[in-house]
Amino acid sequence: MDVGTRVREHREAAGMRQDQLAELCHVSRQTVSNWERNKTLPDIVSLKVMANALGTSVDALVGDNVPEIRRRADERARALAALFTANMLFSLFVEVSVTGSAWNLSPVFSTQGWAYLHCAVFGAWLIALVAFWRLTRHLELVNVYDLLRYLNEHPSRGGAALPRATEAIARNPHVVYGTCLAVSVLRLISYLQAVPLPAALAISVGAGAWYAITMRRRQSEGGPVEVPLPPQR
Repeated sequence: MDVGTRVREHREAAGMRQDQLAELCHVSRQTVSNWERNKTLPDIVSLKVMANALGTSVDALVGDNVPEIRRRADERARALAALFTANMLFSLFVEVSVTGSAWNLSPVFSTQGWAYLHCAVFGAWLIALVAFWRLTRHLELVNVYDLLRYLNEHPSRGGAALPRATEAIARNPHVVYGTCLAVSVLRLISYLQAVPLPAALAISVGAGAWYAITMRRRQSEGGPVEVPLPPQR
C-alpha cells in the first residue's frame, strides 16, 4: 500500500476532511489531495503532524517509503538552492552591467561584446526565473523568509562543493540583496546626475549596508510573523 492511500484511509477513519488536515499541516487542501493521489509525497514534519492528528504513527503512514521521501526532498532542496542562487547572481550581474554603462565606469561596458553578454545573461535569467517560480509555487513558498526556512530545514546530503556553496549563498542572501540595492541606488543617482561619483558611491554603499543589516535581522527573527510556515521535513 502506498503513502497516499494510507493517509487517505487514516484521515477518513478519523472523520477529518482534507481542508482540516491541511490546516494542521500548514499546507493547502490541494497539497493534501496531491499526497493522497500520490502526485507528491509529504515531508517528514507533515507526516509527524498527521500521525499525531490521526492517532497513528509515522511508520504506519509511510511503511517502507521513507528513503523515497527523503530522496525527493533532497532533490527539491538542491534545485531550489541552485535556482535561488542563480537568480541572485544573474540579478547582480545585470545591475552591475547597467550601472557600469550609466556611469561609464569602464570602456568595456560600451563594447558590443559586453552588450551581447548582457543579453545572453538576461535571457538565461528569465529561464531561471520561470523554473524558480514553478518550484516555489509547487512548494507553496510565499516569500524569501519561507524559502530560507525551507532551505534551513532541508540541507543537501550530497556533500558536493557546489550544492554547499549554493546553499550557503541562499541562506545568506542579505549580502547579495544589499549589493543589488547599492548598485540600483548608484544607477538611480546617475540618471538624476545630482551628485558626483564619490558621494554617489557613499550613498549607495550606505543604503546597501542598511538593507543588508535590516534583512539579516529579520531573517534571524524568522521573517514576518503573519506569513504561514512552508512544508517542512
